Amino acid sequence: MQRALRPTIDGLASGLQNKRMKHQAAHVRDGVPRLIVDYLKAHPRAADSAEGIRHWWLGDSGATASAEEIERALAQLVGEGLMRRVSLADGTQLYSRGVD
Repeated sequence: MQRALRPTIDGLASGLQNKRMKHQAAHVRDGVPRLIVDYLKAHPRAADSAEGIRHWWLGDSGATASAEEIERALAQLVGEGLMRRVSLADGTQLYSRGVD
């Protein structure tokens, strides 16, 4: 009986994992997070402050976003491991692509 159930359990686990990955990808599909991720794809070594990202990264695309929207997007992307945040000696937070 257990042998017959194993493929079903494995299939369910695989299906849940795929849904989880799609759900994470959906977070960056649209809006400010998507623009930031797209910029990093084109400029993988880029690093900047939140204000620099708002002005230079999104400004290049013609998009506008408030400082709060940028902060929320960066927090989300750092939380998902897509970006990393480093604190400089003067307190500036510098953001770059997450570790591969």
